[in-house]
Amino acid sequence: MSSSMTDESRSLFEDEGYSSDDSTASTIPPSIWIGEDFQGRRYHAFHAEKYPFPDDEDEWARLKILHDVWLAALQGSHVLAPLIDSQLLAVLDIGFGTGDWAINFAQQYPNALVTGIDLSPPRFIWGTPNLDIVISDFDDRWPRQKYDFIHSRMLAGSIRDVDDLVRNCFHGLNPDGFIEMQDTLPFACDDGSWTGSSLEDWNSLMQSAARQRGTDLAIALRYESAMKSAGFQDVSLHIRKLPVNTWPKDSAFHWIGKRLKRSMLIGLSGMSLKLLRQELNMREDEYQVLLAGVRKDLCDHKIHAYLPMFVQLLNICKSLTRS
Repeated sequence: MSSSMTDESRSLFEDEGYSSDDSTASTIPPSIWIGEDFQGRRYHAFHAEKYPFPDDEDEWARLKILHDVWLAALQGSHVLAPLIDSQLLAVLDIGFGTGDWAINFAQQYPNALVTGIDLSPPRFIWGTPNLDIVISDFDDRWPRQKYDFIHSRMLAGSIRDVDDLVRNCFHGLNPDGFIEMQDTLPFACDDGSWTGSSLEDWNSLMQSAARQRGTDLAIALRYESAMKSAGFQDVSLHIRKLPVNTWPKDSAFHWIGKRLKRSMLIGLSGMSLKLLRQELNMREDEYQVLLAGVRKDLCDHKIHAYLPMFVQLLNICKSLTRS
């Protein structure tokens, strides 16, 4: 990666953050690269209790499938914002994750300097010279640079203070800059076909466990009010309903449902482990019975459950004054 860009990025964060480029990788403590183990799954070590889901191969496989699902749901686009290449110089990706979005975006906009924030070091980002990753907690520190575009995806379960986050985004945008927050809500079902199912029970238990942990899996419902409180105007909301299996007849949704089901089958145990076993103290036998039932429900075409996908999009106008 570009060392000049990395030096700039490092200066924009507090000292406790770490840059993951070639020139500074040696400054990252080995424990952060290795992570922490909990019942056979690996979790990130930096601010270890912040994010409840694993940071290992199975979880990365789940997230990579979800990246393809998002791309399909957005009809092949990475964002909905009407970005202009020549005006896009500095981009911030909050919650870098597997890096698929940031890498693809940086390649699509080679003149933009893209910075990703995450709690875990990236695995594969080499060969993308306009991309830099900073190991940091967005709830604790915020870059002092101004950005032309700020993007986030699937932060539900990791945000402590949504009002503070959105306020930082507001003050971190250049005039005429855009912010796009892509997220999901807990599973839902409109026709009652999942009533009494293990999937419905699991969905409710996961939300209860997250609340007990101090987070909210339905945080996307609060994005709009947080944006308006921060000073944003003309907030645009786009909603998609993504089926959890292949129950829809529509070919596009059938494709999405097939991959969403696969991502759930791969990631179910990792998503559930800390929330259900640690937060709710669920017994091992109860836990295994519940997950077996959920796996069965995920393959049942009679259950018409779906994942609500939210995209909040807004723009700061040049005439908008900030307090």
